[in-house]
Amino acid sequence: MNARIQAQSMKQLFETSDSVYIMGHKRADLDALGAMLGVYQMAKSVQNKSFIIAPDDELDPTALKVFRELIQAKEDPRIPLDSIQISNKSVVVIVDTQSKQLLVDASLVDKVEHIVIIDHHRASDDAVTSDNSYIEPYASSTVELVIDVWSFYETLIDMEFDPLYASIMYGGMVVDTNQFTLRTGPRTFEVAGKLKELGADISKVHGWLKKDFNKTKHIFDLIAKAEVIETHFIILKDETRFVDRVLLAQAAEAALEIEHIDAVFAVGYVREGVVGVSARSTGQINVQIFMEFFGGGGHLTSAAVQKEATIEDMIEAIKQKITLEYGGQDQPMKVILLEDVKGRGKKDDVIDVAGGYGQYLLTQKKGMLATDENLKLLHDKQEKAFEAQQKHIELMKTLKQDIDHKHIKLTIQVGKDGKLFGAITTKHIVEQFEKEHGITLDKKKVELSLDINSVGIYTVTVHLHKGVDAQFEVHVEEEKKD
Repeated sequence: MNARIQAQSMKQLFETSDSVYIMGHKRADLDALGAMLGVYQMAKSVQNKSFIIAPDDELDPTALKVFRELIQAKEDPRIPLDSIQISNKSVVVIVDTQSKQLLVDASLVDKVEHIVIIDHHRASDDAVTSDNSYIEPYASSTVELVIDVWSFYETLIDMEFDPLYASIMYGGMVVDTNQFTLRTGPRTFEVAGKLKELGADISKVHGWLKKDFNKTKHIFDLIAKAEVIETHFIILKDETRFVDRVLLAQAAEAALEIEHIDAVFAVGYVREGVVGVSARSTGQINVQIFMEFFGGGGHLTSAAVQKEATIEDMIEAIKQKITLEYGGQDQPMKVILLEDVKGRGKKDDVIDVAGGYGQYLLTQKKGMLATDENLKLLHDKQEKAFEAQQKHIELMKTLKQDIDHKHIKLTIQVGKDGKLFGAITTKHIVEQFEKEHGITLDKKKVELSLDINSVGIYTVTVHLHKGVDAQFEVHVEEEKKD
């Protein structure tokens, strides 16, 4: 869903809801906090019962410091967990995560029909599903995506943007891009400029992000004792009883500035028996794949995990993973993948890997050597698959002819102000199309050109195959009263 459609959809959901709840991940950082505040302003403009779910103990130290400054100047936009009242007309907005286990209050997901997700991370195995998602893993931050939506939202309704909120959102971008040095693109700087126009105070942001002397000294002490693995990797070991996860992240980012280092893993106890790892990379190494291997997640250049283990065991596991993936670089191997392998390729891809990792793929039956014989077998298989695909495309073209230029009729109750009672969804549309024309459509492949918010004629596009789209009309009429 693109930003314009997401803005229209969110406004309609907020207007027809009786409450909106916005939350991010546990121990929210400035990006999560800024994204929540950005969405809160949009929701609050049309639904007064809009709230943020972010208890003090679920904000990291920097975010908590910033939030305390916020509520000294503004009304606290949060709601206590025990005061949340969910109904079937409530909307839950999730920002900066898709993982159910990372949510501040995961129980809400199962209690509501309407969920909106805005995130810049790749989906994990326990990802929350939603028909209203704006997810771009290559965005610099979730704040970037929220402002992207805001740019279209502000054309739909006249509203003010709070300068202090803009400063916090700018801070979120600074944190997630490491001072605009990682994961940036043209849109990143456009959004940063937009936030400055909206009143973001850059000097205030820099003040929030300053580290005190003891923390700075601690970080450099960790770097002084760093262990270099396979030339391009660094492991930092923090042996204090409990370490702040923010400090681990800052230490990893600082070590990443060392010449020839592509990835850093900062490891320390975050609570009794639980080890935290903060991973950072320049983009040459996908640390998200590393952290997912251990049960965590994140982004290409910024990821983390918390795991019940000892520091020694965690560091040894990271070393083994590094050696497996990147050791033996002097003995490269060409392998045909037998299944999808995260961060490496899809089934049937021919990839070049380090010798150690190549042997791992072979022994785990995830790949086979790319010999001349195996490459010929792969070629023959791909030829047959191509022929089958061509037949499927021809079938979809025939189906397109059966769908094109047809129409269906749907009726709905309309209030005195012209607004619809309820909403017409893609589920209603595909059911009615099958009823009238006997053709079953996949609702996930059905796209509306505009949200249906009044009587009229709407064009529907059905994505049958890449390059093969069919269209028909939905005639929405007012339901006649007896």
